[in-house]
Amino acid sequence: MKRLAALLLALMLGTGACLAEALPTFAALTGFDAFEARLAAGDEIESAYYTDGYGFSTSEFTTTDPDEIAALIDALGQIEVVARTDEAITDWYPQIVFKLGEDDWFRVSFNKQWLMIDGMDNYVVEGDGPFWALTAELVQKYMPE
Repeated sequence: MKRLAALLLALMLGTGACLAEALPTFAALTGFDAFEARLAAGDEIESAYYTDGYGFSTSEFTTTDPDEIAALIDALGQIEVVARTDEAITDWYPQIVFKLGEDDWFRVSFNKQWLMIDGMDNYVVEGDGPFWALTAELVQKYMPE
């Protein structure tokens, strides 16, 4: 009887693990993979715009510096999705927008530090420290005097 109970427990645990939903990657959720493919194919970025998204804040910057843009792309590429969350906040919506041409852009949006997809789904991320440090540095650099 103990063997049967152990076997059933193992089957239930194994089945649960198999049924667990695999998390999509940051690249897949945001389209970052397609964006990088476009850049590899020769598309060029005209500018990068970042805002903390407070709506009443000047915590933002625009850069056309190729090194800063490359650093921003590199920092985004380090972000990994680790979980989906139902948590949200209502007054902090950071976003980064890369302009590639007239009416052609790539955007990544956040709700606090959670990755926000379609304004509805939030994901816990890790590896985002370099992105937040770089954007804070560039906000300070481009802050009006």
